[in-house]
Amino acid sequence: MSAEPHTEMTAPTIFGDVVRRAHWPEDQRAKAAERKIDQIEHGLSRIEKGLHTLSQAQRRIESVLHANPSNASPELPTSAKATRPSEKHSRSYSVESLLSTKGKSTCFDAQGPGFEGDSSITAHAAFASTFVDHAVQHRSYRDAGPKLRAAMAALHELLQMQKTKDDDHFAHEKPLGQDGLGNLPMPPLEFILPILRELKKKVPLTFTLICVFGNIEYFTEQCRNIYFATDTFTQATFVIANAGLYFILQEKMVLARHSGDEGLIASHQAHLNICRDNLETVLAHLNLLLPAQRENVIALVMGASYAIEISKPSLAWRLNTAACQLCLTLGYHRATNQPGENDDVRRQRAVLFWLAYILDRALALRLGRPPILQDYEITLPRQLEHLGEFECHRETIHNFMVHAEVQGKIYEELYSPAGLARHVEQRKETAQRCAGILRARVKKMNEERERARHNAAGKGIEIATMLSMSDELAMLSTLTLIYRSIPPIPDGVSRSVSRTFSDDCIEMAREAMHVHLECIELVEKSPTLATAYMHWIILFQPFIPFIVLFCHGVEGSAIEDLQLIERFMTSLEPWKGLSSQADKLFQLCRVLNDLARTCVEARQAVSGQRQPDVWNQIGGLSFSASQNESLPGHQSEFIDQDMTMELGLDTWDWGQIDLVSGPESYQVSDLFTEYYMQLLDAPNAIAQGPLQRGPAGRRDGY
Repeated sequence: MSAEPHTEMTAPTIFGDVVRRAHWPEDQRAKAAERKIDQIEHGLSRIEKGLHTLSQAQRRIESVLHANPSNASPELPTSAKATRPSEKHSRSYSVESLLSTKGKSTCFDAQGPGFEGDSSITAHAAFASTFVDHAVQHRSYRDAGPKLRAAMAALHELLQMQKTKDDDHFAHEKPLGQDGLGNLPMPPLEFILPILRELKKKVPLTFTLICVFGNIEYFTEQCRNIYFATDTFTQATFVIANAGLYFILQEKMVLARHSGDEGLIASHQAHLNICRDNLETVLAHLNLLLPAQRENVIALVMGASYAIEISKPSLAWRLNTAACQLCLTLGYHRATNQPGENDDVRRQRAVLFWLAYILDRALALRLGRPPILQDYEITLPRQLEHLGEFECHRETIHNFMVHAEVQGKIYEELYSPAGLARHVEQRKETAQRCAGILRARVKKMNEERERARHNAAGKGIEIATMLSMSDELAMLSTLTLIYRSIPPIPDGVSRSVSRTFSDDCIEMAREAMHVHLECIELVEKSPTLATAYMHWIILFQPFIPFIVLFCHGVEGSAIEDLQLIERFMTSLEPWKGLSSQADKLFQLCRVLNDLARTCVEARQAVSGQRQPDVWNQIGGLSFSASQNESLPGHQSEFIDQDMTMELGLDTWDWGQIDLVSGPESYQVSDLFTEYYMQLLDAPNAIAQGPLQRGPAGRRDGY
């Protein structure tokens, strides 16, 4: 028997070696095959050991990074877990997403706080700070003591602190084990089934976004895919089921609190917490690069709604932006039917598109960013067809659509860089047109609410009244934002003493504050309603009425406005712990309230006049003058009206300069203020004549 040939070979000898082996005896060929099998088994063994080591490392990482006993949800029957198969092979996941650590979600921005433009509450708060800075330089405040300077320093410090990035972690996110979402518990099936059956008879009153499902059967099917899974379910299915149950259980909580059934309240709260934890966990691992499918659009809109619910506007923006982009990819914005689309499917995708549109416009104005969905691209009819099971929500959605369309115009034509550069007459025309639309809608809502009050009674009508008043408040806040963008009318025509805000702006701000105080009385007994009210109404859009009244109060010491600021601050205090955004708003309002008080006291001290104690009057609700009047002796002291008219300038000019962001604008504003204050202290300087205007109407030197 010849010696066994050498097994090591190079590429040029492979073919020859194969030919030679074909002539080997059978026993040699068998031994060679055995060696190959041994080598394969050895390789597989090494792969298996590597996978085992990786699995152990993953569990150790998760146990260290995610273990948090304080956030652990109560264990439910194992049957709720066992009904769902493993998702470790689901196409919805990548290795990166399953191994991601807490706080590494693709839904969050990794860098610092995101950009917020001129329509945002941040920009208006900065304007209030600049406004006070200018006011303090006026002769009435120039010699004010350290108390006023300390109050101003507190405002500046607060505004700097609020620029820091919020905590982007989900507070209730749970670790994902090897089974992925299949490892997370769901509320017991015996608890959920009656709720699903009830939905077929009565849809939730407070859960308007239930309309994204198209019909109840679709939502029921998503729940069935989880509880009775025969195949892996997607992330979108898990979002839809848990978000839907979360918002439905919220209304159940409100009704349970109304009935006073503590056992029912505790049960609903426990199951609501499970849905909340599941929702935050799946959103923390959600891949925003989702395929263009209706299911994914629904999931993203629901995820954005939950982000608004917990007051994370930047997260809501990212999720809803992804939803809007999928809508454009799918052609949901066009009136033409999709391939194979019947009337029912067209109606469902229209509602889904308009709800994404509503969130897009509100979030854009809230953050001072351009909306994703542009009106010039939309051919879909703006009149909704009959919504079937969800018909009770059709008028509400239509109101939201009207409001959203106006919000888009406000940003584009009044607060965007191009809008701020428009001629003042063009801006006034846009403002009056937008205001007219919202005023008509508010009037109609008032009439419908009064009819409902006379035709119904009980806890249902109380919730409906609160929802209607909340929608009205949102529009009043937007009206304030509209009128804030245009200058006051000339002296002799205006009813107020403000040189910064128009009469309509002040009127809308006051009306908004009064409606807010009515709403807060309706929600103060229900923490669930209060959470929705604070996050969906007060924090969902730029709520600037209190800033307008603060500036007007400092400008003219208007008693009514000072009173409303304090009452607004007091109304927010019980709910400041709801979220970081709620706490930020309360702290801002508290500092502004303290500063307004200090400014009035300083003005009284400097003037040397015997003025009534404004703040004691506010506390006792006993005024020596009409609430619509300013304190005597201060109507024309803030700014010399004749001087202002001679100069052709007023506080609105430098207010608008400061509203535009950028270091150059602040330099311009400071130069103007310095020169303007010199004129106030030297009346004979007027003899020099008004400032000369340069090309394009700009003042020389600016």
